[in-house]
Formats: sequence, structure tokens, C-alpha cells
Amino acid sequence: MSSQLNITPPESLHAEPITPPLTDEKKPSQAQSIVHFFNSQRMGSSRTTSNPQNIFHLAREALDELFKTLQLNAPLWAYFQDKVRYDYFSQVERFVLRMPSKVHEICVLRLVGQIDSQLEHYRVSGDPRNQAFAKDVCSTGAVDLELPPDGDGHINIHTPDGSFWHLQATWPGVVIEVAFSQSPKDLGRLAWEYISDSDGGIQVVVGLDLAYNTKEATLTVWRPVITTGEDGVRDFDCVRTVYQEFVDSDGNVRADEEQGLCLQLRDFAAIKGVLSDPNAFLEPIFISYRALGEMVLLARQIVVDRQAIILERPVLEPGIRKRKREPRPGAEFMSDDEANWKAREEWDDERSEEKNPEYVDGRQRDGRQRAKQQV
Repeated sequence: MSSQLNITPPESLHAEPITPPLTDEKKPSQAQSIVHFFNSQRMGSSRTTSNPQNIFHLAREALDELFKTLQLNAPLWAYFQDKVRYDYFSQVERFVLRMPSKVHEICVLRLVGQIDSQLEHYRVSGDPRNQAFAKDVCSTGAVDLELPPDGDGHINIHTPDGSFWHLQATWPGVVIEVAFSQSPKDLGRLAWEYISDSDGGIQVVVGLDLAYNTKEATLTVWRPVITTGEDGVRDFDCVRTVYQEFVDSDGNVRADEEQGLCLQLRDFAAIKGVLSDPNAFLEPIFISYRALGEMVLLARQIVVDRQAIILERPVLEPGIRKRKREPRPGAEFMSDDEANWKAREEWDDERSEEKNPEYVDGRQRDGRQRAKQQV
């Protein structure tokens, strides 16, 4: 059975860095270069917005510098948390920024919404055991995941587009990645690291690859598998179990209501109560290829097609005056400088906590707090 599965190896970790490290002390540091890039993006620079994925060489210590620098600039830190998805591969010192497009974000929201609506069905009806399980599963969005170090001590950090987390689980059981770029191989590398580095705690990685210059869309699903080698040793690996185009390059949707994205309740948590009983929580979560295709086409229609037509804007009748909004008493907006000073004061307070063994840097703490709040 395992021989029919398509094993997805990680991309070579010995590839040369995309950008050579800077050696001239007069040049900006690696972290400063990325901060400058974020500033350009935040100010709407057209020079940098055309590429949905940007890759930088960044040493591990420079990553810490980057986050500290961002946190000292409150508006920029808010922009980073709201608009940026990233992956960090410490073994090759590669920092990959993903700037989600509107099509990308709409697809993520709709896919997560459809999965969550089916979970809601199990939360309110059916077997009480399933209800209790489903109530403990929640969409946690784009939360930073710092995966455990491998045997060489390398740490990988990823921000998935979507995730579903069970309250009792260490990792989200299901992770969603939508690639709106020219690098579909990135999905395979990400899936391998999610599943392998979490030791199967992340049980399913769902990937939607939306072609950059055509209407083509492909679904890929990865899962962990344990096989027994010829030497009798049991091997843990990540396999690709689904690879199916559901929208062709001309925009034709695969009209298939019987096949599609197939999940089960048990996929959402690698916890003892689930793993010890192979017959528990088998209830399906299913989205057909046709539904997936219509979802993607609608997202493209909302964003791309609307840009090609003149939309009718509402116009107030003659003689109607639009009143200006009066500021609330005591309500003030901070300038960027004021916000930065406030951030610096907060950062100084946080630095005094670094000697506390429970101290976690701002990036990790924010991600964990978001997860707890959302769960």
C-alpha cells in the first residue's frame, strides 16, 4: 500500500543562499535591509509589490535583530503582523516573505469558513463525544509556528495561511497553505517540515496552488506515514496523498461532486484519546472539487474581473450634505513618532523580563497569545 504513495522529500538544504551575505560594514545589515523593504511595502512602493514572494539571506542572530527592530516601530510592526506571512529555514539561513494577494486571502477565508461550518455541524448535533471533540477545535488563523529544532539544532519558523487547533494538542492538527505564486514546489517543502518537525503533531497539510498567470488551480494534501523498511526498522515520513487539478488553465472547473478534499474529525488533533482508538472520530469533513473550483473562480472574479470593468459607485442626491465626523472627547491619534516612542518604552520594560525563565520574545509571545485568544 505504501508503495503507491508519492513520497515528498524536502528541497535540498545545501543549496546556495539566494542572496549572498553582506560583508561591507557600511552597507545596511541584513535585518535593516528587510526593514527597508517593509517600509517600501507599507508606503505602497510599486517596485516591490509585483512579486508575491521575496527571499532574503538572514542569519539566525539577524532574525532576532529583525524582530526587535520591527517591534520598536509600532506602525511597521502592526503592518508586519497584519499583512506578512513568512517562513524561516535556519539551516540555509533563508527568510521567505509571502505577501498575500486579495485572491489569496479570499480563498483562505472561504476555505477555512467552509471547513469550520462543517465542524459547527458536529458541535451542535450528533454523537455527544463528537460534539465535545468538535467544540475544542478552533480556527487559529495565521499564528507563528516555531517548530522544534532538528538533530543539528536548526529551528524553522512558519506562518501558515490557516490552521485548526484542538485545545489539548501541542500543534494544529490541520494546516492550510495557499500558494499564489510561481513556486509550487515551496508547498511540498513546507508540508514536509510541518509534518516531520512536529513528529506528526500536524497531521494534515492542505495546499492550494493557484497559478500566477493562468486560471489553473490544484489541490495537494500531505499526511504522515509510518512504513517498515527492509531492515525491519519503522520509518516516519511525509507523503503526498492527493494531487489533483480542479480548475484548468482556461478556467474550467472540474465538475466532480463525489471527490475532493476529504478530512475526518480525527485529523484535527494528534492526542492520546484519538490516536489510541483507530475507529474514533471518523466523521467526514468534505469539500468537492466543484465547490473548491467555484470558490477559486469567485475569488478571482471579485478581484481580477472587477478591475477590468467600470463599477457603478453610489452618488448622493443633489442637496445632501455629508456631515464630518466629530472626534470623541479625549480620543487622539498618535503620530508614527509617538507610537514608536510608546513601543520603545514597552520594549524597555520587556527587556527587564529577559532574565525570567518564562520570558518569551515578542514574536513568539504574540503568536501564542493570539492562539489562546482565538481558541
